[in-house]
Amino acid sequence: MSTMAGTAVVIDVAANDSDVDGNLDVGTVNTGCGGCTVPANGGLVNHGDGTFTYTPNPGFSGSDGFVYEICDTGGLCDTAAVSITVSAVNSAPVAVDDSVSTMAGTAVVIDVAANDSDVDGNLDVGTVNTGCGGCTVPANGGLVNHGDGTFTYTPNPGFSGSDGFVYEICDTGGLCDTAAVSITVSGGGGGGTSSLEVRVGASSDDAEERANGRVVLSSSDLELIRERDDQVVGIRFAGVAIPQGATIVNAYIQFTVDEATSEATNLTIQGEAADHASTFVNVDGNISGRPRTGASVAWVPPAWPTRDVAGPDQRTPNLAGVIQEVVNRPGWASGNALAIIITGSGKRVAQSYNKNPANAPLLHVEFSTDGAVNRAPVAVDDSVSTMAGTAVVIDVAANDSDVDGNLDVGTVNTGCGGCTVPANGGLVNHGDGTFTYTPNPGFSGSDGFVYEICDTGGLCDTAAVSITVSGGGGGGTSTVEVRVGASSDDAEERANGRVVLSSSDLELIRERDDQVVGIRFAGVAIPQGATIVNAYIQFTVDEATSEATNLTIQGEAADHASTFVNVDGNISGRPRTGASVAWVPPAWPTRDVAGPDQRTPNLAGVIQEVVNRPGWASGNALAIIITGSGKRVAQSYDKNPANAPLLHVEWSN
Repeated sequence: MSTMAGTAVVIDVAANDSDVDGNLDVGTVNTGCGGCTVPANGGLVNHGDGTFTYTPNPGFSGSDGFVYEICDTGGLCDTAAVSITVSAVNSAPVAVDDSVSTMAGTAVVIDVAANDSDVDGNLDVGTVNTGCGGCTVPANGGLVNHGDGTFTYTPNPGFSGSDGFVYEICDTGGLCDTAAVSITVSGGGGGGTSSLEVRVGASSDDAEERANGRVVLSSSDLELIRERDDQVVGIRFAGVAIPQGATIVNAYIQFTVDEATSEATNLTIQGEAADHASTFVNVDGNISGRPRTGASVAWVPPAWPTRDVAGPDQRTPNLAGVIQEVVNRPGWASGNALAIIITGSGKRVAQSYNKNPANAPLLHVEFSTDGAVNRAPVAVDDSVSTMAGTAVVIDVAANDSDVDGNLDVGTVNTGCGGCTVPANGGLVNHGDGTFTYTPNPGFSGSDGFVYEICDTGGLCDTAAVSITVSGGGGGGTSTVEVRVGASSDDAEERANGRVVLSSSDLELIRERDDQVVGIRFAGVAIPQGATIVNAYIQFTVDEATSEATNLTIQGEAADHASTFVNVDGNISGRPRTGASVAWVPPAWPTRDVAGPDQRTPNLAGVIQEVVNRPGWASGNALAIIITGSGKRVAQSYDKNPANAPLLHVEWSN
């Protein structure tokens, strides 16, 4: 018997019962006999006619059941079991409005799905679109959908002002929601002063750290500073479109009153000394432990006597010196995130994102780009593998960057002076930073090309793409190497289930408590059923460690592993291979080393189990899941894409 969560169902238990004497008495049906049972997860009503009504408990889904007795008119009885399956009800996702700022003429990447969610954990970022009934596209700029929950918006030439669009996102069950994206395009690139405003846009971007170090992400207010004891408050602003080295003229944070307070309050405001501040997480000390700017601003706010007010009294003093120190950092780029850290004594209570996103803290910055110099982009070499006769898509721009935030992926070409085209295959430029390479018939070996990429200011750089074409179907051993190629493809799951995608390192395994690490490799060009001869993952040391460490390495038991997402349990909850490999790594005493000691044992059995799956196909993605105890710290994609984990596999047909 089946029903949906929260839905009662009538069960006619006597309908298939019988008695050879023809004297079955349906009125005797009961659950009170010696061997009878009642449901563990729902209510049961006996109607006295051989039927029951079963009602699942609120929120329950899964298996339930009971045992009943039925007798005949002669007093003889028998029992039978009823199995009930309660299926979960799919809930629609929740799409949250976004806001982003950019400079005139400067493209910006917008991760619209980052703050969207689904209580069922089945949000599908690949469904993000602007083609739904209530969707709209920008009126004053171009929009490119990357198919992963992100868009690139490029303002029309000469445009500055407000723009936006409405997008739709769905879950795997087909339920959808829409949200609006507001875009502010500042300045005209001709000097003078520009301004931008960025409001806290996610629950984890305003946080409180209690006196005991515990970090709270979901509070409905921000106590500045006393919550029983004095605490530390962190506020992060994403997508701050200020060029590296711009001159900060004025800056402040605007708060909105949540509770009326008047006691003496003395606050100190600093920035996080980071190129691109990560969001806050439920890890003790995650706010107070961050490095801070040397620049600081003292604030003695007047009384806040009235709730819901956002005026001059709720506005910090000029934070120009703090913001200046952050945007002067060599690694800062337009569109990065910056975080503010507030300490002190006393109490003022402001509204948080969780109380009202429209009244969350707002960063206002006025800046000048007079004298700012456009810097050339940095193109990074790429490597890719494919099978003989098999085309492969190469996203050459994925690891390229520009400190000014004005990289233009549409400029990627192979027609520049130092550019080359493949000698042994065809190449199609898709105009979005990607190419499709198709090996010539019968070719296997090494091939490649050199491409150029430019920024919107006309400065360019070149990089080389190395292509390995493996095998021709005639036996022998082939080799493929695939490096983690995206921020969401190496991830950590904390002990509380929270998944972190943007860490600058991978703790194997202890991050305060033991965690689970997931690593995904995309585009693994190994045929289904190939024989795996040897396989390993090569790590690069991020921190020197020597404590005893014992790791267990398994694969995800999936035909085509999906990238990791910010959903609790998204790594540990994945099915795993029966095959596993134990690894007791030696000490890692020196940073930036990638040698035999940072190489796993042979993972052939794990990889073999994945590629033997009936649904596996060459070019699919596979994921590795690592558990255990102890600590070795490896570099992640977010630390350095060139040192992200590398999968090496040797295989034969």
